[in-house]
Amino acid sequence: MKSKLLLFQIATNASVHPGRIGKCLLAVAAGLLLMPAPSSAASDRAAQAEHLAEIAAELTCRWAGLSVPEECGLESMQREEITDRVVEYFYVLRVGTEDYEEIALHRLIEEYAPYRPRHRSDAIMLVHGDIWPFDGAFNTAVGSGVVPDDQALPVFLASNDVDAWGIDLRWTRVPLGVPDPNAVMKNWDWQDDIDDLGLGLQFMRLIRTFTGSGNGQVALLGWSRGGMLGYAYLGEESLRPYGRRHVNAFVPVDIFLKTDDESAREYACSLVVGARNLIEQGNYVIDYTILQLAGDLAIADPDAMSPLIPGLTNGQTIVLDAGIPRPGYTPWFHYIGADLAVLEMRYTEEELAYVHYSRGAPFQPMQIALDGSILFCDEEDSPYDDHLGDIDVPILYLGAGGGFGEYGLFTTTLLASSDVESLVISLNAEYADDFGHTDLFLASEAEDLVWHPLLDWIRRH
Repeated sequence: MKSKLLLFQIATNASVHPGRIGKCLLAVAAGLLLMPAPSSAASDRAAQAEHLAEIAAELTCRWAGLSVPEECGLESMQREEITDRVVEYFYVLRVGTEDYEEIALHRLIEEYAPYRPRHRSDAIMLVHGDIWPFDGAFNTAVGSGVVPDDQALPVFLASNDVDAWGIDLRWTRVPLGVPDPNAVMKNWDWQDDIDDLGLGLQFMRLIRTFTGSGNGQVALLGWSRGGMLGYAYLGEESLRPYGRRHVNAFVPVDIFLKTDDESAREYACSLVVGARNLIEQGNYVIDYTILQLAGDLAIADPDAMSPLIPGLTNGQTIVLDAGIPRPGYTPWFHYIGADLAVLEMRYTEEELAYVHYSRGAPFQPMQIALDGSILFCDEEDSPYDDHLGDIDVPILYLGAGGGFGEYGLFTTTLLASSDVESLVISLNAEYADDFGHTDLFLASEAEDLVWHPLLDWIRRH
């Protein structure tokens, strides 16, 4: 109890010097970890880990100015063994008083005993983009039954001494079958996602502190719209003193926040008009349930004729949707590289793509799409790019030749960062068949082409 009270004192005492907080937390955490343990060691470690998570959640909430427990706190914690080396901790945090105002956090790491994570100096937070939350975006291989569980980026990182975290933003937590998703998501926007990411990073660093990995800053990776969110978050964080920042390195993946391509900008402006019209008509939600359905159908019977696209099988429907170019921001953008003449995927196992589609979130706020399009269009003021030029952390841009590719490089030239590297994976001169937006995480060659360079960069930064 004394430890818990001390933590609350630290959290609520504005006079405490930021540099001393980490030392205080380390001392408190060490005290908690050294408390006498009953004979049932495994169950005691589990209870102790949950207790530490509760403290971390309460501290996170208080630092964010949210009331405890009314508005904010730990809802649940689970632990699952993923491979013989890697486990996943799964935390759900309540972040508001309304239904579905919650985020989820994933931690993949090696242990030296159950509920005793190994100490890792390198750590990264992975932020998903549209449609797919953490399990669909980054962790698709796990539990897929198609490829080994270690063919997932978070498992790969955890197996190579990186503390790999990921967040599920609040809108991914709204389930299929909710009576009125419009009512739930009506007032959710990008600021909610930015704030929730900040909460996730704070919680991450506290858990790392409590489990012996220190209170150091961490790397941030954002894929697709998650990369846009990362830019916006880092812009806000640039206003804080260095000692109060969470992130010391950033990996935007296959995305831009600003473009110097006029056709891409004009396309974004057209989306602004469309999204704004839909919102004015009372449509506050983008419905992705058909993608989830397509994935489920393909998993159940890939060779059966599709009820969604006449003349194609369930499996071919996924290949077509994933591989077909979606011109707009780039002339050739597609999710997964495919030979559309024969409806075969080039780089990713077809069955893995089925699982990917099935793990999509059913809904997403329309306002988030509008906020992003406003940034791309760049014809009206947005608060989310006000401090883009103040971002000074090291940058690694990762792109796919069949995704945003080199179009994503322009945004990196607008930053204050002096340490900027890039890697664009292009395997086919025919961009329509090239390495796609999602191949970066699903392709059989992704580990060699993308993940190892990412790991090397993390270790250097």
